[in-house]
Amino acid sequence: MVLLPFFVISIGFYLGNFLYVKTTRCITEAEKIHVAIVLKSTRVARL
Repeated sequence: MVLLPFFVISIGFYLGNFLYVKTTRCITEAEKIHVAIVLKSTRVARL
C-alpha cells in the first residue's frame, strides 16, 4: 500500500520522459527539414 503512490509516480515520470523525448525528437527533425529547405532556397537564390 505504501509502494503504490511511488509506483504511480515512477510510471508517470517514465511516461512523461518518454513523451518529452518523442516530442523533442520530432521538433529536431522538423528543424533539420526546415534548415535543409532554407539552405536549398538560398542556394537557388544565389544561382
